[in-house]
Amino acid sequence: DYKFYYVNGVLFPAIFAPLIISGAWIGGLMENGLTALGGAMNNGTGTWTSIAYTLVFFLAYDFGRFLAHYVQHRFDILWHFHKVHHSAEVLTPFTAFRVHPLDLILMASFPAFTTGLVNGAFDYWSGGTAGLHLFFGLHVLIFIYNLIGNLRHSHVWLSYGPLVNRVFISPAQHQIHHSVEERHWGQNIGFAFAFWDRLFGTLYVPEEHEHFDMGLGDGTEGRYHSLKGMYWQPIRDLFGRGGDSHGLPQGDA
Repeated sequence: DYKFYYVNGVLFPAIFAPLIISGAWIGGLMENGLTALGGAMNNGTGTWTSIAYTLVFFLAYDFGRFLAHYVQHRFDILWHFHKVHHSAEVLTPFTAFRVHPLDLILMASFPAFTTGLVNGAFDYWSGGTAGLHLFFGLHVLIFIYNLIGNLRHSHVWLSYGPLVNRVFISPAQHQIHHSVEERHWGQNIGFAFAFWDRLFGTLYVPEEHEHFDMGLGDGTEGRYHSLKGMYWQPIRDLFGRGGDSHGLPQGDA
């Protein structure tokens, strides 16, 4: 995982980052489209506009990440690349960096698109004066989520309980997402909010502490544990043999 972190940290910005959809471009298209439909608008901004902007932006950001993760599990062509992440048999915070560059592009582009729409709408409404609530330059809710989100990839079982787990995805629920047990495959796709999973039928709420192994469950995890395996094995899988199931249930694919 440390090797993946450093290599992706160097190669991704230099080679793959230009492929990410521009949120600013999407926002500009959204604002221009609304202006063409309804004419110029400038309602200014205030406390409630900033609060609404901050909340809606975070919802759009989380939904964009959910959609990116959902398609990675739903479509075989993308699952071949996402398997790199699920090849981890032990979870640590650095497991978040065990990803193929295609995954990074998707996970950046989808929320860039959804938040771009929000930015364009609020820029149109406020005449470009609406601002997000920030903490040390970062969206305040994203900052708070990241404090807890780092616990998602951990061997420590941390559940919010059956009730709260239906609203927020707990670290324990994300561990379930990495389980080799078939009943867990393709479950708990979301990151912060659980209602996206409920809407798409992928929410799994544990009633008690569950015990399971993590990984792909087919003995192929070792193929992805090297830098060569991380980059090249998904391409071999894609063109060398058919897809295998560890995404959504076969009837939903």
